[in-house]
Amino acid sequence: MNNILYYIVIIIAGLIGLSLSIYIGKKKRNGSQLVCPLGADCDAVIHSEYAKFFGIPLEVMGTLYYLVIVLGYLFFLIFPQIIDINLSFFLLTFSAIGFLFSIYLVFIQLFAIKQWCTWCLISAICSIFIFTISLLMSKMSFLPIIESYYGTVVTIYALGLIIGIAGASFTDLLFFKFLADFKLTMKENKILRFFSQIIWLGLAIIIISGIDLYLLNISTPLSDIFIARMIIMSIIIVNGGFLNLYLAPKLVSLSFVMDDKKISKDIVNTRKNAFTMAGISFVSWYSIFILSTFRGKILLSLSDLLAIYIFIIFLGVLITQIAGILIIKKK
Repeated sequence: MNNILYYIVIIIAGLIGLSLSIYIGKKKRNGSQLVCPLGADCDAVIHSEYAKFFGIPLEVMGTLYYLVIVLGYLFFLIFPQIIDINLSFFLLTFSAIGFLFSIYLVFIQLFAIKQWCTWCLISAICSIFIFTISLLMSKMSFLPIIESYYGTVVTIYALGLIIGIAGASFTDLLFFKFLADFKLTMKENKILRFFSQIIWLGLAIIIISGIDLYLLNISTPLSDIFIARMIIMSIIIVNGGFLNLYLAPKLVSLSFVMDDKKISKDIVNTRKNAFTMAGISFVSWYSIFILSTFRGKILLSLSDLLAIYIFIIFLGVLITQIAGILIIKKK
């Protein structure tokens, strides 16, 4: 498949995604029901509390994303003789962001909303397809660009790390602050969701910039610190998904006023799990920070690094559980 055919395929996928984003936005503005071919409740998805990211409607973000993709590759199709490798790298990076965001939205539907939207799934497939084709078409020709901007990529990675740590720290601190009145209101839950979005943004930045840095050293054997960071990063993703997509919808229903014997087992377990996930998130983010900052000075083996990490996780979870007990006893 030559590049011209690649461009045409990407443009078609982009136009499909663009049409879906405009269609969903129009339905929402008109207040019309969105019919779901799968028989699910599409309206429950597009009108849910997750239908915005940092206050921006997802259909608006989708429209802008697909518009950039279509115009970018249309430019390449019309003017193949002036293709710029920097623009190609930008479009590939942009499609990678769309890919990660689509995966995030699919998990939102699966674990948080527990409803499927056919049109949203088609849009996600288009986004994943665009990234896959863009990556295959690139043939790693963008590596010289990453190398020339190595310092910038490292800075971006550090920025993602700072964003993630700040998001995790504020989320944990606010979580305990909000429990001062022994309950979580809708407003407080929205604030926690906002900071969880900051955490996901930090993760996306780290993943994309981290992959760039890895590709530059792909011929070098993986260090124990790098493997440990990847393991901890995977734990952050799984833990964050469970905390923000499964437990977060239940947080509003938590009540710390009543004694454990008088409330349902589900509420008790949700409360305990929330404290546990908060402890794991806090420890994991700062572990990544330490391993990234002092990687040249840490001479421990992978097994030692993971053993220390697990021990600190145990302490972190123990502290959060004790904090939960103290909140109850204070009441």
